[in-house]
Amino acid sequence: MMVSDVGVLGARTVSAEQPIPKIKSGIFYYEVKILARKLSNPIYIGLGPTKGMSPVKELGIIEGYAYDSGGRFWGHEVKGCVYSKYTNRPYVD
Repeated sequence: MMVSDVGVLGARTVSAEQPIPKIKSGIFYYEVKILARKLSNPIYIGLGPTKGMSPVKELGIIEGYAYDSGGRFWGHEVKGCVYSKYTNRPYVD
């Protein structure tokens, strides 16, 4: 899959063409390669719902789980996590 930014500022969500297979192994591997990046906006890579995720929202901050380019893991409450003052979603810094 290749994604191109059309120059409009704001969040974008891109989904894979195929979901994670429903088998019992529990281990999945995906590779993401960022070829170019404009500005210094954060990048979020993670897992989200198969339906209903807005294409203009950040994965992990709104729903799902994500690792961001600033080193934070979003979406899972654990001991010592912090909550976003904007969305109240947990993250580990």
